[in-house]
Amino acid sequence: MEKVLIVDDIKDDRLLYRIILEEEGYEVSEAKNAIEALKLLDRQRFNIVLTDIIMPAVNGIELTRKITRNYPDIEVIAMSIYDSKFTALDALKHGASAYLIKPFTKEELRIAVGEVRRIRVLKIGSGHLDGIVALHKASKAIISDNPPDKILSYIMEVAVNTVRADGGSIMLIDKKSGDYVVKSSAGTFKEKVLGKKFRPGQRIAGRAIKLKRPVLVDNGVRSREWFKNMEKYEDIISGMSVPIIIRNEVLGTVNLKRTETKEEFSRRDVEIVDILAANAALIIENARLVS
Repeated sequence: MEKVLIVDDIKDDRLLYRIILEEEGYEVSEAKNAIEALKLLDRQRFNIVLTDIIMPAVNGIELTRKITRNYPDIEVIAMSIYDSKFTALDALKHGASAYLIKPFTKEELRIAVGEVRRIRVLKIGSGHLDGIVALHKASKAIISDNPPDKILSYIMEVAVNTVRADGGSIMLIDKKSGDYVVKSSAGTFKEKVLGKKFRPGQRIAGRAIKLKRPVLVDNGVRSREWFKNMEKYEDIISGMSVPIIIRNEVLGTVNLKRTETKEEFSRRDVEIVDILAANAALIIENARLVS
Protein backbone atom coordinates (compact mmCIF):
# COMPACT_ATOMS: atom_id res chain seq x y z
CA MET A 1 0.00 0.00 0.00
CA GLU A 2 1.31 3.45 -0.94
CA LYS A 3 1.97 5.68 2.08
CA VAL A 4 1.18 9.40 1.79
CA LEU A 5 2.22 12.14 4.21
CA ILE A 6 0.04 15.29 4.23
CA VAL A 7 1.79 18.43 5.49
CA ASP A 8 -0.46 21.43 6.09
CA ASP A 9 -0.91 23.84 8.98
CA ILE A 10 -4.68 23.93 8.43
CA LYS A 11 -6.28 21.01 10.27
CA ASP A 12 -9.51 20.95 8.25
CA ASP A 13 -7.55 20.77 4.99
CA ARG A 14 -5.48 17.86 6.26
CA LEU A 15 -8.63 16.02 7.27
CA LEU A 16 -10.27 16.60 3.88
CA TYR A 17 -7.25 15.39 1.91
CA ARG A 18 -6.92 12.40 4.24
CA ILE A 19 -10.51 11.33 3.66
CA ILE A 20 -10.15 11.63 -0.13
CA LEU A 21 -6.88 9.67 -0.27
CA GLU A 22 -7.99 6.97 2.16
CA GLU A 23 -11.02 6.41 -0.06
CA GLU A 24 -8.53 5.75 -2.86
CA GLY A 25 -6.77 3.12 -0.78
CA TYR A 26 -3.72 5.08 0.39
CA GLU A 27 -2.30 4.83 3.91
CA VAL A 28 -2.24 8.44 5.12
CA SER A 29 -0.35 10.25 7.90
CA GLU A 30 -0.46 13.94 8.82
CA ALA A 31 1.96 16.65 9.94
CA LYS A 32 0.95 20.18 10.90
CA ASN A 33 4.25 21.74 9.81
CA ALA A 34 7.54 20.97 8.04
CA ILE A 35 9.49 20.30 11.25
CA GLU A 36 6.97 17.68 12.33
CA ALA A 37 7.04 16.23 8.80
CA LEU A 38 10.83 15.84 8.83
CA LYS A 39 10.67 13.99 12.15
CA LEU A 40 8.10 11.59 10.69
CA LEU A 41 10.23 11.09 7.57
CA ASP A 42 13.15 10.08 9.79
CA ARG A 43 11.04 7.43 11.55
CA GLN A 44 8.77 6.12 8.79
CA ARG A 45 8.96 5.32 5.08
CA PHE A 46 6.64 7.31 2.81
CA ASN A 47 6.10 7.14 -0.94
CA ILE A 48 4.43 10.51 -1.56
CA VAL A 49 4.40 13.80 0.35
CA LEU A 50 1.63 16.31 -0.24
CA THR A 51 2.76 19.66 1.19
CA ASP A 52 1.37 23.16 1.43
CA ILE A 53 3.77 25.92 0.35
CA ILE A 54 2.74 28.62 2.83
CA MET A 55 3.52 27.42 6.36
CA PRO A 56 5.10 29.08 9.40
CA ALA A 57 8.81 28.63 10.24
CA VAL A 58 9.88 26.24 7.45
CA ASN A 59 7.83 26.63 4.28
CA GLY A 60 6.85 23.97 1.77
CA ILE A 61 9.54 24.93 -0.75
CA GLU A 62 12.27 24.34 1.82
CA LEU A 63 10.61 21.09 2.88
CA THR A 64 10.50 19.96 -0.75
CA ARG A 65 14.18 20.77 -1.16
CA LYS A 66 15.09 18.76 1.96
CA ILE A 67 13.00 15.78 0.82
CA THR A 68 14.55 15.81 -2.66
CA ARG A 69 18.05 15.90 -1.15
CA ASN A 70 17.58 13.42 1.70
CA TYR A 71 14.81 11.11 0.45
CA PRO A 72 15.20 10.91 -3.35
CA ASP A 73 12.71 8.03 -3.71
CA ILE A 74 9.85 10.16 -2.35
CA GLU A 75 7.63 12.05 -4.79
CA VAL A 76 6.43 15.50 -3.67
CA ILE A 77 3.23 17.27 -4.68
CA ALA A 78 3.22 20.95 -3.73
CA MET A 79 0.03 22.95 -3.21
CA SER A 80 -0.72 26.62 -2.66
CA ILE A 81 -3.51 29.18 -2.70
CA TYR A 82 -1.37 31.28 -5.04
CA ASP A 83 -2.14 30.84 -8.74
CA SER A 84 1.32 32.04 -9.67
CA LYS A 85 3.68 30.56 -12.23
CA PHE A 86 6.62 31.77 -10.14
CA THR A 87 5.44 29.85 -7.07
CA ALA A 88 4.85 26.78 -9.21
CA LEU A 89 8.28 27.10 -10.81
CA ASP A 90 9.94 27.43 -7.43
CA ALA A 91 8.29 24.23 -6.20
CA LEU A 92 9.12 22.31 -9.39
CA LYS A 93 12.71 23.56 -9.48
CA HIS A 94 13.26 22.31 -5.94
CA GLY A 95 12.01 18.82 -6.74
CA ALA A 96 8.19 18.71 -6.67
CA SER A 97 6.65 16.39 -9.23
CA ALA A 98 3.38 18.30 -9.45
CA TYR A 99 1.71 21.50 -8.28
CA LEU A 100 -1.90 21.98 -7.17
CA ILE A 101 -3.67 25.32 -6.75
CA LYS A 102 -6.01 25.55 -3.77
CA PRO A 103 -8.87 25.03 -3.64
CA PHE A 104 -8.77 21.98 -5.89
CA THR A 105 -11.35 19.31 -6.50
CA LYS A 106 -11.35 15.76 -5.23
CA GLU A 107 -10.70 14.59 -8.79
CA GLU A 108 -7.71 16.93 -9.25
CA LEU A 109 -6.13 15.59 -6.07
CA ARG A 110 -6.86 11.99 -7.00
CA ILE A 111 -5.31 12.46 -10.45
CA ALA A 112 -2.19 14.26 -9.20
CA VAL A 113 -1.43 11.58 -6.63
CA GLY A 114 -2.26 8.85 -9.15
CA GLU A 115 0.18 10.23 -11.73
CA VAL A 116 3.16 10.42 -9.38
CA ARG A 117 2.25 6.97 -8.06
CA ARG A 118 2.32 5.64 -11.63
CA ILE A 119 5.89 6.83 -12.05
CA ARG A 120 6.85 5.11 -8.79
CA VAL A 121 5.28 1.85 -9.94
CA LEU A 122 7.09 2.04 -13.28
CA LYS A 123 10.40 2.61 -11.50
CA ILE A 124 9.85 -0.35 -9.19
CA GLY A 125 8.88 -2.58 -12.11
CA SER A 126 12.11 -1.66 -13.86
CA GLY A 127 14.29 -2.41 -10.86
CA HIS A 128 14.90 1.17 -9.67
CA LEU A 129 17.01 2.13 -12.66
CA ASP A 130 19.40 4.72 -11.26
CA GLY A 131 19.71 6.67 -14.49
CA ILE A 132 15.95 6.98 -14.91
CA VAL A 133 15.43 8.00 -11.30
CA ALA A 134 18.09 10.67 -11.73
CA LEU A 135 16.41 11.86 -14.93
CA HIS A 136 13.07 12.06 -13.16
CA LYS A 137 14.52 14.29 -10.46
CA ALA A 138 16.54 16.45 -12.87
CA SER A 139 13.82 16.87 -15.46
CA LYS A 140 11.57 18.83 -13.09
CA ALA A 141 13.89 21.82 -13.12
CA ILE A 142 14.36 22.26 -16.88
CA ILE A 143 11.01 23.92 -17.47
CA SER A 144 12.22 27.07 -15.72
CA ASP A 145 14.64 27.99 -18.47
CA ASN A 146 13.25 26.35 -21.59
CA PRO A 147 10.17 26.63 -23.80
CA PRO A 148 8.14 23.45 -24.50
CA ASP A 149 9.97 22.62 -27.75
CA LYS A 150 13.32 22.63 -25.94
CA ILE A 151 11.89 20.40 -23.24
CA LEU A 152 10.72 17.88 -25.82
CA SER A 153 14.13 17.93 -27.51
CA TYR A 154 15.71 17.14 -24.15
CA ILE A 155 13.33 14.23 -23.57
CA MET A 156 14.00 12.95 -27.10
CA GLU A 157 17.76 13.09 -26.59
CA VAL A 158 17.55 11.24 -23.27
CA ALA A 159 15.24 8.57 -24.72
CA VAL A 160 17.53 7.90 -27.71
CA ASN A 161 20.65 7.69 -25.56
CA THR A 162 19.10 5.64 -22.78
CA VAL A 163 17.92 2.72 -24.95
CA ARG A 164 20.57 3.11 -27.69
CA ALA A 165 18.11 4.03 -30.43
CA ASP A 166 19.26 5.28 -33.83
CA GLY A 167 16.54 7.90 -33.94
CA GLY A 168 12.98 8.71 -33.08
CA SER A 169 10.33 11.34 -32.60
CA ILE A 170 7.88 12.80 -30.14
CA MET A 171 4.38 13.44 -31.46
CA LEU A 172 1.77 15.52 -29.68
CA ILE A 173 -1.90 15.58 -30.55
CA ASP A 174 -3.29 18.83 -31.95
CA LYS A 175 -6.62 19.19 -30.12
CA LYS A 176 -8.11 21.40 -32.84
CA SER A 177 -7.45 19.17 -35.85
CA GLY A 178 -7.14 15.83 -34.09
CA ASP A 179 -3.89 15.19 -35.96
CA TYR A 180 -0.74 14.22 -34.16
CA VAL A 181 2.26 16.34 -35.05
CA VAL A 182 5.99 15.60 -34.82
CA LYS A 183 7.33 18.15 -32.30
CA SER A 184 10.82 16.71 -31.83
CA SER A 185 12.92 14.25 -33.81
CA ALA A 186 16.33 12.61 -33.94
CA GLY A 187 18.31 10.48 -36.37
CA THR A 188 17.72 9.88 -40.07
CA PHE A 189 15.29 12.31 -41.73
CA LYS A 190 15.31 14.44 -38.57
CA GLU A 191 14.57 17.72 -40.34
CA LYS A 192 12.26 16.13 -42.88
CA VAL A 193 9.84 14.67 -40.34
CA LEU A 194 9.78 17.63 -37.94
CA GLY A 195 6.34 19.21 -38.09
CA LYS A 196 4.88 16.35 -40.12
CA LYS A 197 1.23 15.56 -39.38
CA PHE A 198 -0.44 12.17 -39.15
CA ARG A 199 -4.10 11.29 -38.93
CA PRO A 200 -5.34 9.25 -35.95
CA GLY A 201 -4.86 5.54 -36.48
CA GLN A 202 -1.88 5.86 -38.79
CA ARG A 203 1.46 4.22 -38.15
CA ILE A 204 2.55 2.37 -35.00
CA ALA A 205 1.98 5.58 -33.03
CA GLY A 206 -1.68 5.48 -33.99
CA ARG A 207 -1.91 1.96 -32.66
CA ALA A 208 -0.31 2.96 -29.35
CA ILE A 209 -2.68 5.93 -29.04
CA LYS A 210 -5.70 3.75 -29.73
CA LEU A 211 -4.67 1.04 -27.26
CA LYS A 212 -3.26 3.50 -24.68
CA ARG A 213 -0.27 1.22 -24.16
CA PRO A 214 3.20 0.72 -25.68
CA VAL A 215 3.56 -1.10 -29.00
CA LEU A 216 6.85 -2.88 -29.71
CA VAL A 217 7.73 -3.81 -33.30
CA ASP A 218 9.00 -7.37 -33.04
CA ASN A 219 8.41 -10.58 -34.99
CA GLY A 220 5.09 -11.11 -33.26
CA VAL A 221 3.77 -7.73 -34.38
CA ARG A 222 5.19 -8.05 -37.91
CA SER A 223 3.10 -11.16 -38.49
CA ARG A 224 -0.20 -9.47 -37.69
CA GLU A 225 -2.58 -8.31 -40.38
CA TRP A 226 -2.88 -4.70 -39.20
CA PHE A 227 0.90 -4.31 -39.45
CA LYS A 228 1.47 -5.97 -42.84
CA ASN A 229 -0.22 -3.20 -44.83
CA MET A 230 1.56 -0.30 -43.14
CA GLU A 231 3.53 2.01 -45.40
CA LYS A 232 7.28 1.83 -44.70
CA TYR A 233 9.46 4.95 -44.81
CA GLU A 234 12.70 3.07 -44.13
CA ASP A 235 13.94 -0.34 -43.11
CA ILE A 236 13.52 -0.52 -39.36
CA ILE A 237 15.16 -3.38 -37.51
CA SER A 238 13.18 -2.63 -34.37
CA GLY A 239 10.83 0.10 -33.18
CA MET A 240 8.47 1.13 -30.45
CA SER A 241 5.78 3.69 -29.77
CA VAL A 242 4.90 4.59 -26.17
CA PRO A 243 1.91 6.82 -25.37
CA ILE A 244 2.30 9.96 -23.26
CA ILE A 245 -0.68 9.84 -20.91
CA ILE A 246 -2.03 12.07 -18.16
CA ARG A 247 -5.52 11.97 -16.60
CA ASN A 248 -6.15 8.97 -18.86
CA GLU A 249 -5.78 11.35 -21.83
CA VAL A 250 -3.20 10.55 -24.50
CA LEU A 251 -1.15 13.68 -25.21
CA GLY A 252 1.06 12.02 -27.83
CA THR A 253 3.73 9.36 -28.21
CA VAL A 254 7.45 8.75 -27.85
CA ASN A 255 8.61 6.79 -30.90
CA LEU A 256 12.02 5.16 -31.20
CA LYS A 257 13.73 3.10 -33.90
CA ARG A 258 16.82 1.05 -34.60
CA THR A 259 17.89 1.16 -38.22
CA GLU A 260 21.60 0.42 -37.81
CA THR A 261 21.84 -1.27 -34.43
CA LYS A 262 21.16 -4.95 -35.15
CA GLU A 263 19.81 -5.85 -31.73
CA GLU A 264 16.04 -5.48 -31.32
CA PHE A 265 14.49 -3.44 -28.51
CA SER A 266 13.70 -5.54 -25.45
CA ARG A 267 10.67 -5.39 -23.19
CA ARG A 268 12.94 -3.77 -20.62
CA ASP A 269 13.74 -1.00 -23.14
CA VAL A 270 10.00 -0.42 -23.50
CA GLU A 271 9.62 -0.22 -19.71
CA ILE A 272 12.36 2.41 -19.57
CA VAL A 273 10.72 4.52 -22.28
CA ASP A 274 7.37 4.13 -20.51
CA ILE A 275 8.96 5.83 -17.48
CA LEU A 276 10.29 8.59 -19.73
CA ALA A 277 6.83 9.02 -21.29
CA ALA A 278 5.25 9.30 -17.85
CA ASN A 279 7.81 11.95 -16.97
CA ALA A 280 7.12 13.70 -20.25
CA ALA A 281 3.41 13.84 -19.42
CA LEU A 282 4.12 15.53 -16.07
CA ILE A 283 6.66 17.91 -17.61
CA ILE A 284 4.27 18.89 -20.41
CA GLU A 285 1.45 19.42 -17.90
CA ASN A 286 3.69 21.52 -15.64
CA ALA A 287 4.97 23.50 -18.60
CA ARG A 288 1.38 24.35 -19.52
CA LEU A 289 0.72 25.39 -15.94
CA VAL A 290 3.57 27.87 -15.79
CA SER A 291 3.44 29.16 -19.39
